[in-house]
Amino acid sequence: MKKLLLSLLALTSAVLLAQQPPQAPAPHIPTEQEKNLARQAEIDEQAEQTRARAAEEQKVLPPAPVSIDNADRDLGFIYMMEQRDFQFVLTNTSEEPLAYKDIAINCSCTTSKISGHGTIPPKGKLVIPLHFNAQKVTDFGDFIRDVIVFFDKYAAAVMYFRGNHSMDIKLTVMRPGDTRPHLVTSVPIGFVPDIYMKWFETINITAEFPEGKELEIGTPFFTNKRFTAEVKKIQKNYYQVIVRPILPMDYGPISGSLRIPLVKPTNQGYIMLPLNGTVGTLISCNTDFVYIDPTTEHGVVTKILTLTRFPYENREALIARAMGNPNPYMRFVEILEPKDMKTKEAPGVKFSYTQGKAGVYVHCDIDTDKMTEEGIDVVFEALGSAPCTVKFARMTEELRKTMEEQEKIRKEIEQEALEEEKQNPGVIVE
Repeated sequence: MKKLLLSLLALTSAVLLAQQPPQAPAPHIPTEQEKNLARQAEIDEQAEQTRARAAEEQKVLPPAPVSIDNADRDLGFIYMMEQRDFQFVLTNTSEEPLAYKDIAINCSCTTSKISGHGTIPPKGKLVIPLHFNAQKVTDFGDFIRDVIVFFDKYAAAVMYFRGNHSMDIKLTVMRPGDTRPHLVTSVPIGFVPDIYMKWFETINITAEFPEGKELEIGTPFFTNKRFTAEVKKIQKNYYQVIVRPILPMDYGPISGSLRIPLVKPTNQGYIMLPLNGTVGTLISCNTDFVYIDPTTEHGVVTKILTLTRFPYENREALIARAMGNPNPYMRFVEILEPKDMKTKEAPGVKFSYTQGKAGVYVHCDIDTDKMTEEGIDVVFEALGSAPCTVKFARMTEELRKTMEEQEKIRKEIEQEALEEEKQNPGVIVE
């Protein structure tokens, strides 16, 4: 392990001392559609094996003593972002317990919480609850999927569900400067700079039914109780859902979803839109702990911390970081200034602030005689941002020795790496 670590350090040194390598291309972050396609391709491959297994069993094993309620279920039209719950019911028609060992659902669009194995009592029922998510369907038009139940001593039982993934209902938003609405698969809240900021987002829901059907939506509700929704019927087949927050909002990435029931034309499913955005900023410190070493530090000592203001990260920010780009919300964040700071003092510590390039320097005047090993937690607060906490404490003898040992090991590794590099410049020694 040590030799490998030294080799890695030597390689790093060689690269830095030599020329700068060409910048690697940013990694590709798959879109939701690409993820769904990849997942469906994997499931399709597994499904072929599952169907072949079921077909083989049906050749050599007797049929299972079951009756199935609506074994070929037509879901009808399924609309963009719609989710629907349905079930298959198998009845054991025999006088004996019927053991099943696997339930295969051959579609990434459908999930179930039921256990994959169990026993159906004599004359009893097995209910297979299914949750269908149209967002996971990779294309539009007719589709058919199957659910297969495998038994211990009998041939597999196969059930089908089919439907038509339709674009007759569309969800759109209009942004300032937009010339036309664009489709959405979430409530695009984006960055909200302040927890007290009033804002709203309007989701347009329109339908174009060639059959002359009518759209009607029910009362929306949120899985996140910090939001409200107002429904306006603009005209036939055109609704607006206006999303507003309940103030003050919570700092951080916004979680939860907006659920919109589809009363007409089907009264079977609902549209589910995840809430996509983040609220406010947080204060970050360059350290979580400030220790006083009683063997070397006496009286009043001064230590300097650095506080910086950052936006929270949601999915968009994480994708940007993975691609080597900055947080897209950073351009909205104001640099932290001394006037923003609210923390005044703490037992045994006095604070003063000066402006830095990226944030605030905190000058901590610490009375070492008042520091204990238990320490104190100091909360650094700033206007408009979530606070951060730093612990101030007297260093224990055990901790001091541990830190000294870690520092000694770090220096030894650095020295050995330098010597290795001098002997074998640019070469990794196995």
